[in-house]
Amino acid sequence: MPGISRRQMVGGLLSWQLVARPRPAAADQARFRLLEKALWVWKDRISAPDDLEAFARANGIRTLFLYTTPAAAEALLSGDNTARDHLLALKGAVREIYAMAGEPDWAFGPQKIPEHVDLLLRLQGSTRGLFDGLHLDVEPNAMPEWRDPAGKQRLIEGTLQFYDLVRRQRPEVRIDAAVNPVFSQLRTVGQDNFLVEIGRRVHSASIMAYRNRVQSIIDWATPAIVQFATTHKGWRIGVEVNRNDSEPGTSWSRVPADTFLSAMVELDGRIRQQAFAGNYTGLAFHSFDGMKALLA
Repeated sequence: MPGISRRQMVGGLLSWQLVARPRPAAADQARFRLLEKALWVWKDRISAPDDLEAFARANGIRTLFLYTTPAAAEALLSGDNTARDHLLALKGAVREIYAMAGEPDWAFGPQKIPEHVDLLLRLQGSTRGLFDGLHLDVEPNAMPEWRDPAGKQRLIEGTLQFYDLVRRQRPEVRIDAAVNPVFSQLRTVGQDNFLVEIGRRVHSASIMAYRNRVQSIIDWATPAIVQFATTHKGWRIGVEVNRNDSEPGTSWSRVPADTFLSAMVELDGRIRQQAFAGNYTGLAFHSFDGMKALLA
């Protein structure tokens, strides 16, 4: 190249590389966006969607566990166009949406479908594909009776009865269950593994392995994954991003965004390297408000 020395040309190339190469934060953000991800969404974002769709699009969120209040469900069932339009915008062309509900006392094994669940089941058949299934967040370990061995056993059996009840009413509906890794350490009255028994009643599970270090998540989740893998069902790893001061060591809420993005890319990559990763379907973040604050 006339008039340009080799030294100038090499220097120019190096300068271009320094300018053109994405900064580490940008590179991590780009890799994070490509991960398979789900997001828990609380509050009524059907009636008042806030900026949920824009956030999901910007961060590559392909699955929403969308809390569907009885009021929002009733509006959709009655043909409310505003609620339907909001839901259509959230769903977009490629996003999956699971109608979400959950109460710990459902683990006592109700004799009839709770009214809230009944509304969500009715939605599955009347909204023409707007919902892709149910996400049920039943946490028997949140009940005071869980601390007593007899109470814990009652809650284990009642949780399975609840899922049986839902499955009998609408066997075709896809169900994702939020589960605690500790369930893999527990047995039913018949000495079956509690987590495996839940897995037999649902289509997939989100394992709430809430720890704020990559290795800690893997250590906490692995026994549950190994057990759940015997069901040959899909599973996600749940990550806590809401503030959770009452349980230190569980939340990423105070971690710098760059550190968080890099850690999630690492976590996803390390999970995919494991022998049991065949039915792994990505990460699930709890929840929208915490995630938005962390990445702001």
